[in-house]
Amino acid sequence: MEFGELIRVWEHPGARRIRRWQSGHTSGSDCLYLAVGRLPNGWWFAERGSYARAYPREEVAFEVAERLREVRDDWREVPAEIGADLNPPGWRLSGQTWFRTDDSDTPS
Repeated sequence: MEFGELIRVWEHPGARRIRRWQSGHTSGSDCLYLAVGRLPNGWWFAERGSYARAYPREEVAFEVAERLREVRDDWREVPAEIGADLNPPGWRLSGQTWFRTDDSDTPS
């Protein structure tokens, strides 16, 4: 599945991270992020750390992300974007844990 085109997401203005996961504690040296997003040209990407690969189809990017998450077992979903008000849309922070506002009983 790692056949995608190697890219640097920051070189694609307008790229949006759609889903994002975190492994490890935010302030720890073992903290790692994984994201799936969409490029301005319509392609999708899977990104872990500072490495990303672009794919023509959404389902391939999510499949790659799922495989990348198999390396660790402590992944949790975290906000992928920050809104204009500096808060992630659709999320709320309770203590040090993010929750989706549409399903507040399930930690993300």
